Amino acid sequence: MHDQSTRVSASPREPEELASAVLSMLIADQPGPQTVEELTRKYAGFEGNQRKAKVAVLDGLSQLAAHGLVHHLDRFVFPTQAGLLANTMRG
Repeated sequence: MHDQSTRVSASPREPEELASAVLSMLIADQPGPQTVEELTRKYAGFEGNQRKAKVAVLDGLSQLAAHGLVHHLDRFVFPTQAGLLANTMRG
């Protein structure tokens, strides 16, 4: 699988771009369950601000969950089979 987190050069502005970036981060480095805090730390590298990064990650996860691309289990988030397929098809 490609490390797609390195392809995000700036903070995404469109909701679809944000959801795509969050899904990429969720899958790229560690395809297993991750916490919102872990994803926030990764995203903060692009955003530079922890508070804004957390809001962005939560927004992206909300969109992904609404489309059935991620599951939440307690404090963990992980991609569904559909999320893995969508990420693969996106290339």
